[in-house]
Amino acid sequence: MQESIKAILAIFTNMGFKAYYTGKKCRNDYYSAIHKEALNRTMDIRIVTNASPENIVKIFPHAIQHEEDKMIFDVEFANAKFVLESFHKQTYYFEKEENGKTVEEFLSVPVVEVVNSIEEDFERKIFNVECIAMNEDGFAFAKKTEEDIKSKTIRTIQGTKDVFYHYPVRCLQAFALMAETGFDIDKQVLKDIKSTMRYMRFMPSEQIGVELRNVMRGKFALKALRAMHKIGILNSRCLVQKGEEQEKEKILFSLHSSDISKFDIISKFRVNNDVELELWALMFDDAKTATEELEKFHCFSEEEFNTILWLINNKHIVKKADDIQLRNDIYNSLGSFEKTQGIHHLKKLILHANHIFKVVDDNYSKEEKNEIANKMLYNICCRPYFVNQLTWKISQADKEMLIEKLLNEKVYPFEEKDIDAFLDKYNCKKLGDK
Repeated sequence: MQESIKAILAIFTNMGFKAYYTGKKCRNDYYSAIHKEALNRTMDIRIVTNASPENIVKIFPHAIQHEEDKMIFDVEFANAKFVLESFHKQTYYFEKEENGKTVEEFLSVPVVEVVNSIEEDFERKIFNVECIAMNEDGFAFAKKTEEDIKSKTIRTIQGTKDVFYHYPVRCLQAFALMAETGFDIDKQVLKDIKSTMRYMRFMPSEQIGVELRNVMRGKFALKALRAMHKIGILNSRCLVQKGEEQEKEKILFSLHSSDISKFDIISKFRVNNDVELELWALMFDDAKTATEELEKFHCFSEEEFNTILWLINNKHIVKKADDIQLRNDIYNSLGSFEKTQGIHHLKKLILHANHIFKVVDDNYSKEEKNEIANKMLYNICCRPYFVNQLTWKISQADKEMLIEKLLNEKVYPFEEKDIDAFLDKYNCKKLGDK
């Protein structure tokens, strides 16, 4: 346990509260000690405490309270960032009597209640392998946490399918946990998921999208996607907002209907957050399908979404052997979003495309791939994004006329004397020159 964590625990203890180090980092530390191997590295440092939110604010006046859950705070202390949480539970499902009938209500935003012990706090984590905490007295676990971490098995604390029925998004959370850790989902838990995943039709697509992204970011994404494909969970429906109406649509039908071998491309990548958008781009055959499938989740920023579509449409752009043709293709690939974002966004796109090429294409040697990569970087330096990037003080009409000329220049003008010579060549005058 690092010193900054010990310091925070000591602060709460000295003020009469209970506090525990918990979260993914705590779990990974314990896993590494048992198995002598590391899980994904994470900086996720969490402290849970029986101190109320009001007390947390008194102790850490600059703590930032989460909007979606008032029990959770972001804190900077001793040159480290923490998440502080008051013990609490979350309820997503209610039964109530109306006109003599039992009515069920599924909530997308939980009702949050204070609890008093670490054991009660564990219950909101659902899966045993997540229920681990530590303080100066040692480790605290849910009943079967140690057993499940040792056997690398994902099971629920409650041991019933009610946890999936009451909040069906948990069906996907199990696979997100598999993608993160590589652990196997218990056979009975898989049966429970299979029998309840149809209730995801009551869940907002935004929440479904968040878990799908968690799957795609995991080190073991391929394993998780194969397991998801096998039980047909991508064929389940979720609730999609269409204007003022809500419609039930299949989660990712195009991937469900594809052969499972479609996911094998992931095995070529070292999966992490940096390649997530690249993997999404490789999951779809065309931009139209990707748009129809991904837009419903509302969980990608405009830049992320456009990056995926650009990569789908330009997967092979890096293979151009001729500099001038490559430069023209880069320019012709630009849509309104790319033109608005500028050269730095274009550079990100090209680097993503280049990485896909270097990882996926087996028809080139390592030396040839490096040569093409250097060619790509050269053409980025040539700034093919001429409409935005031409900084010479010339008229807009001259700028537009020069685009085609610049694209096809064998020797691109970099220095000021070269730029002046280029302008003279096409009889363009700088604004203000007589």
